[in-house]
Amino acid sequence: WAELLPHYQEELDNFRKNIITLKVQNESEIFKVAEALRPVDVQLLDKRLARFRIKEGERVYADQDFVIKGFSEELKEMSGIRFFFEKQITEGTLVHFRNENPVKVVVGYFNGHSFKLLSSPSLETNAQANDRGQADIRIANAMDIPGLYPVNIYTYYFEPGDNTLELGRGIVLILGFMDGTQEIAMHDAGFGGEENIEIIDWLFY
Repeated sequence: WAELLPHYQEELDNFRKNIITLKVQNESEIFKVAEALRPVDVQLLDKRLARFRIKEGERVYADQDFVIKGFSEELKEMSGIRFFFEKQITEGTLVHFRNENPVKVVVGYFNGHSFKLLSSPSLETNAQANDRGQADIRIANAMDIPGLYPVNIYTYYFEPGDNTLELGRGIVLILGFMDGTQEIAMHDAGFGGEENIEIIDWLFY
């Protein structure tokens, strides 16, 4: 029971966050395509980091062969950062960047249970989990990468200047930098996992 409790707590935390969305959506609106995310140019201060376009067949890790099979159309203009899978597990994720305008860093957390995954932000376990507006899922099931878990999108807001996004140990995706003034209506894009996705499932993601 002690080993299972953290998993049940995580599901409960996500359920509490996402039940709010059902108050403003009905089932016919949950799976929908919204406005494309507007990319913003930033200067990566670590020249070793490589970028990749969000498109089918694109590898998401420098040292693994996992490729994108499908993704929400909202991400089509985004360019991610290709990290090393094993290095994320042992050292975490660090991005130093310079931006002239407000930006939101688009982060993809894997929805699953594994010691290799970085847990998504949760106010239940971290009081600073919303210091940059990152506590809520923006797009559930936003990407399908065979061999990995479905991807849920969160965003981190940064003012102009020299900034750093530092995340803990575990695999996670940095999928690009978007206009900091653009809002994303919370919804489920329906990619990843089983082909016949039950609408109720996303409440726990």
